[in-house]
Amino acid sequence: PNINMGKVKRLRQKYHNAAVKEKTETEIDLCSVKFQMPDIVPKLDLTTSSSKAEQSSNIFSGLQISLSKHDQKEEKNKCDHLDTMSICSTATKKREGTKKERRKKRHEEFLQKIDAVRAAEKKVNARKKREKTVIIGDLHPMIEALPTLEELLASANKAKKKKERPVSNKPKGQKKRRQEEKDMISDMAAFLAIHKDVHYQKDPFGIVQSAVSSRVIDENIKRVKTV
Repeated sequence: PNINMGKVKRLRQKYHNAAVKEKTETEIDLCSVKFQMPDIVPKLDLTTSSSKAEQSSNIFSGLQISLSKHDQKEEKNKCDHLDTMSICSTATKKREGTKKERRKKRHEEFLQKIDAVRAAEKKVNARKKREKTVIIGDLHPMIEALPTLEELLASANKAKKKKERPVSNKPKGQKKRRQEEKDMISDMAAFLAIHKDVHYQKDPFGIVQSAVSSRVIDENIKRVKTV
């Protein structure tokens, strides 16, 4: 018996919940209809007695008008205007040249496309033939990557120009007067010492010849070392 009573109670609660739900749905529908209805009578702001005297002269005081519909109409008219403008303003492009010239131009473009396709096919076939060779393989990309003879000559000329130093045209710095005097005194002293030498007095030409030959030998040795 307890089980049956529980079932009855649950059924009653179920029907009660359904009735309450229907009631709330009807209230929501009425509210939505109320909000969707247009305002036939304009809303007036209720003001105090002191402000009424001031606003009595203005007949539109407190009037609230929603401009949403008006804005929608303006946007629609604007779109229509743009559509009409685009239709009127779009003009067809004039064809250049006569009919015969246009046909000739199309024919030339068609022939160029055919030539391009044939050249691509030939290139593919040549590459496949090169790839079939067992020993060599495809050396065509390597050959294209190698520099030409003109490029090699140009690079060699550039290297030579970099090595050759430009000759400076600047005048060499002149010695100072005191330095010149010192050099002259040292040269005179050396000349006097050589003139007083016993070997020079016996055979002056032989000593000069031996000095010059030894100087030449020393310069040649220095050049060989630098090279």
